[in-house]
Amino acid sequence: MIEPDYNNFIPYSTPVSDCAFDIIIPGAACNMKCKYCFGEHCVNIRNNCNTVLNPKALDNALKSVDKNTKGTVSIWGGEPLFNGSQLKDIVSYVKSNYPNAGLEMMVNGSLLTDEWTKFIIDNHIIIGISHDGPGQKYRGVDFLENPAICNNIYNLRQEKLFFSFNTVYHRLNSSTSKIIEYFMRKEDELKVELGVSPRLIRYINKASDPFIFRPEDYPIMDADIEYVVSLYLRKLLDNDSKFIKKYLGYLDRVINLVITDLSSNKTFVFNKNPHCGCLEYPHVTITGDTVFCNSVVESGNLERAKNMVTGFKRFPKCETCSVAGICQGLCSALTYEQLEKNCDMHIHYYTKYKEVINRYYGNKTSS
Repeated sequence: MIEPDYNNFIPYSTPVSDCAFDIIIPGAACNMKCKYCFGEHCVNIRNNCNTVLNPKALDNALKSVDKNTKGTVSIWGGEPLFNGSQLKDIVSYVKSNYPNAGLEMMVNGSLLTDEWTKFIIDNHIIIGISHDGPGQKYRGVDFLENPAICNNIYNLRQEKLFFSFNTVYHRLNSSTSKIIEYFMRKEDELKVELGVSPRLIRYINKASDPFIFRPEDYPIMDADIEYVVSLYLRKLLDNDSKFIKKYLGYLDRVINLVITDLSSNKTFVFNKNPHCGCLEYPHVTITGDTVFCNSVVESGNLERAKNMVTGFKRFPKCETCSVAGICQGLCSALTYEQLEKNCDMHIHYYTKYKEVINRYYGNKTSS
């Protein structure tokens, strides 16, 4: 196993308190076909997008946001660079109405042409890039094989506008250690400094529930849990807990929940509010609708949307489930059937983490 050098780690995310609002392109197009993306089942996901920005409706939807905000505006929707006219309209709207706000977006990297790179630099848009390392083949084209795109990534990094790779952990890309090794090798192979150590892996996050682990994948996942717990505890001993949270993403939450459970034997009950932050600051579409979890539109009716989202999270099974602290109940974008399908996986996942962590603690606590 190659051991990364964690010096000079650069923070990757915007604190919730610094977010002005999210703006989403409904019906957005995308040039990739990620097997695990819930958007693959959405209308228009791989076609042309004809949605037009409505300034008056947006003004009304965002009337609670201070025009002088210095917070960050996050742009979402399919692949932003594949929805060129909408992206340019969003940037123009934000700069005209919120001149002090920052801009950021996540892109898949395959469309980072010289023209788009210049646009990003000219408008000072901070970007993250989705790339699944050894699992990239399940997303689509591997743009890191394209020297021109790698050069543009490097240029964006020099401008301090590229902050991270975002890697998704799922049943076909189940090894955290292999993901880490991939990005370290890739930087050396390209002979291009994509960024400082630890090679700008923003976080290793879980895929949407329909594509997570199946029983036949459990042995692979179990072996990786051993690696993650070992890495976590080593870094904790090095007083590097800040890095752990930013590097391992949701895995940090899983471990902390397990440790708390081992210490107190409490049952975790999910938060009544959505855990995606959609009630912390406005999430709107370019047509002026209020949006939750990037997929549920309630025509600007905030109270109806709140009731709908919390209602989706109140299945009796979730109320008493010991692993609800991991999955947070059912996402409003999914269905009860999908929850049932994945409960066994979450229980196995949680139980395995509990077993491994308990062993590392020398069986000082009961499982």
